[in-house]
Amino acid sequence: NARDSDQIRPLLPAGPGCVVVVTSRRQLIGLAAAEGAHLIMLDLFDPADARQMLITRLGRPRVAAEPEAASELIELCAGLPLALSLAAGRLGTRSDFPIETLVAQLRDIRQQLDVLSPGDAAGDLRTLFACTYRQLSPAAARMFRLLGLHPGPDVSLPAAASLAGLEPAETRRALTELTGTHLATELTPDRWGLHDLLRAYAAELAAADDSPADRAAALDRLATHYLATMHAVDRLRYPQYRPVAFHSWMPGVTVVPCTDAEDGLAWCQAERPALTALLIHAADTDPDGYPGSLLAAVWLYFHLWSHHHDVAAARRVAQTAAGPESGAVPAACTGNDPARDGYREVLERGLRRGDALARVYTLFGMAQLLARVGRPAPALTFAALARDRCRDLDDRAGAAFALSLTGRVQLALGHPDQATDSGTQALDLCRDLGDQAGEAFAADTLGLATMSVGDHAGAIAHGLQAAELFDRLAETDAEVDALVHLGHAYRAAGNEAAAARVWHIALTRLEDPLHPQAVLLRQLTMSAND
Repeated sequence: NARDSDQIRPLLPAGPGCVVVVTSRRQLIGLAAAEGAHLIMLDLFDPADARQMLITRLGRPRVAAEPEAASELIELCAGLPLALSLAAGRLGTRSDFPIETLVAQLRDIRQQLDVLSPGDAAGDLRTLFACTYRQLSPAAARMFRLLGLHPGPDVSLPAAASLAGLEPAETRRALTELTGTHLATELTPDRWGLHDLLRAYAAELAAADDSPADRAAALDRLATHYLATMHAVDRLRYPQYRPVAFHSWMPGVTVVPCTDAEDGLAWCQAERPALTALLIHAADTDPDGYPGSLLAAVWLYFHLWSHHHDVAAARRVAQTAAGPESGAVPAACTGNDPARDGYREVLERGLRRGDALARVYTLFGMAQLLARVGRPAPALTFAALARDRCRDLDDRAGAAFALSLTGRVQLALGHPDQATDSGTQALDLCRDLGDQAGEAFAADTLGLATMSVGDHAGAIAHGLQAAELFDRLAETDAEVDALVHLGHAYRAAGNEAAAARVWHIALTRLEDPLHPQAVLLRQLTMSAND
């Protein structure tokens, strides 16, 4: 584990008949440049190599008996040969010890380093990591510790700069040093990650070496980075919507300079896993520590941008944004139903924070969540409240969206005429405002309403309009929903070929084969082609 090239040079033989093998967590490029050393980069084990190591250490029958547990063990050890060796060593001492038992212990990231400790320093993961950590510059060491605080799977350069309160150039130098010592990995250009074992070690160091105030300030800067950038993106993508007051600002925060709406959407898609993890972390650790403007931005992200597969995360996020507006709990949310009371609690916590417009977004989010879990009656109450509040605030775009949402819920309650009226009002208002996102949502609502009363031609026309607008706006999830509805309209009109075509188009839009709509679309396409 050589520290650097200078440590090795005095040990190199002068004659040509010797081979010197040097191991180091650093790349030692200087030895290659001056002494002609051949650099061999040893990567982490891939799953096949890792499984073969377990088979070699534990025997094929034992690994074959618990294939899923073995796969998870490999994943939890992050492909590190030493971690796998330590895990296999623990299992090898007890032939009756199930692999699943060790896996269950390793699932808690706070216990991983202890579980994989062999009891002597020579083979300890902490000792291995510490040898490299102690050689870091102060700036890189601090960056490593702070990366242990980030709850997401990876971090961008601007987010890391905000976390550390540094300029991006300083941040890049620190991250480059971490990458060179294999304490971080540059996953893609300007995006870095730590595997879980290194993350656990970094978090331990942060808890030991950084004060609670410093750690809290780092996470506040990180949250402000995401919030400020999302606020800017909202203005690019939805200029018709009234901006939520954004008062929170801190020195040392880097905001991503999104220049247009497409740029903003690309940032959102790249940051979605990190943002979700950050907000769930906030909900779990400090539910009263975030401003109402965060909820408003998050609602736009999770709901207006239609990430339906994040509904569970959105529900957790809604609980992050605290407090009730006194006396504002609708009667529809009272009673003894535990699920309804849970939503009532979220509303009571969510309506107290932020400005009046931020509280409107709480109502929007509640209406959508209730509608998605099959509770249209209380959802209608929330949608109507949101509509009235938007009108009071002269937020015409928000009122139009509330009308579309009201139409959806009215349709679920079996009132297609009311739904058509709400959708028509929303469509007219959005066209007056030039709000294409709202127009698309209203058209999709009208397509559903007209199909429910047997007007198949009207449903197809509205469905085509919605799908085209969502496609133009790059609103992929919303476009897929619109195409699903359009396919049903074609099928109701007796045109199975057209239904199969639009469902196939929808399926091609989904990059994730596990997306909730993907399975449904494959079934629909097959049924239409039969």
